Amino acid sequence: MVKAKNPHDGHRGRVKLRFLKEGLHNFAPHEVIELLLFFGIPVKDTNELAHELLERFGSLSGVLEAPYEELKRRQGHFRSRGLPHLLLLSAVTSLL
Repeated sequence: MVKAKNPHDGHRGRVKLRFLKEGLHNFAPHEVIELLLFFGIPVKDTNELAHELLERFGSLSGVLEAPYEELKRRQGHFRSRGLPHLLLLSAVTSLL
């Protein structure tokens, strides 16, 4: 039996390469969040979570400024593996 190719294979690599080539200038807010989530959630698809966070907090800056307790409630994504992500978000927010 031939396994169907996953259309998401290589997605993270393509997004990271795009960032290295273009910077964030042409990224949609959910793509910026998704790229940040790659570092805190190493394997899972982060696109859906990025959209959920945008919907919940209203904007990219809303997500970046969201309290840890709020993020921690998001389906357990940030409880342990997400700590580097939260540190990165805090650092980015402090630079804005």
